[in-house]
Amino acid sequence: MRKIVFVICISGFFSCAPDSSMHYRDDGTLDSIGELKDGRKEGEWTFYDTHENIEEISNWKNGEVNGLSTTYYPNGQIKSTAYWELGLLHGKQSIYAESGALLQEVHWKNDLKDGSFTSYYSNDSVATEGTFSDDLEDGFFRVYYENGKLSEESFWVSGKKEGAARTFSLEGSLLSEGDYRDDRQEGGWNYYFQNGNLKEMCTWENGEANGLTEYYYPNGTLSGKGFFDQNKKQGEWQFYDSLGNLLRTSVYEEDKCISNCDDK
Repeated sequence: MRKIVFVICISGFFSCAPDSSMHYRDDGTLDSIGELKDGRKEGEWTFYDTHENIEEISNWKNGEVNGLSTTYYPNGQIKSTAYWELGLLHGKQSIYAESGALLQEVHWKNDLKDGSFTSYYSNDSVATEGTFSDDLEDGFFRVYYENGKLSEESFWVSGKKEGAARTFSLEGSLLSEGDYRDDRQEGGWNYYFQNGNLKEMCTWENGEANGLTEYYYPNGTLSGKGFFDQNKKQGEWQFYDSLGNLLRTSVYEEDKCISNCDDK
């Protein structure tokens, strides 16, 4: 519950801005200071927390946030800076940790994310970078490990993954590569061991494993192969030892082995 106390300027006794006002909470602590014009916030306003630490300094026009707005942590560190246009986020927004480290930079247009986006680790290295359009991911996105190595890269269209995508290990070796269509895995995908050798090769359709899949040992020898149908093993599957010798041929139906199964 806020109480508004108007500071009346009397010529010869006080010097203050016309129509300035101080807002107090029921417990008597200062809530905000700013000017009113026709009953609406106008110009710079300062807002305080319950301990009367500055919580926000923002600019207003016709009762709407307009221009630079800065928020603060209780320790005085900047929490965020953002630009507004008549109550809508419009321009660059920066978000900080209480330590002062930059956490995120976002660009807005009419209250929607639009433009570059970057997030950071506490050591100031980039965690994620990409672009938005109309509040949806649009364009290349890259995700990084804290050591600066690339973790993932993908392309987005209207909030959905589309086209080539790759993931990497902490050391920088390729772990997977393939394509997306309408935010689902599509076509041939390859997965790799840390040593770079092929681990798995499979085919996806509408986000489900469909078609031939091959698995490999770290030494590059084929360990098994067979077909998937809508994410379920189907038909004959061959399994091999690490020297390439055939161990058995099993038969699957709806992902359940029905013949020559390994009971180990």
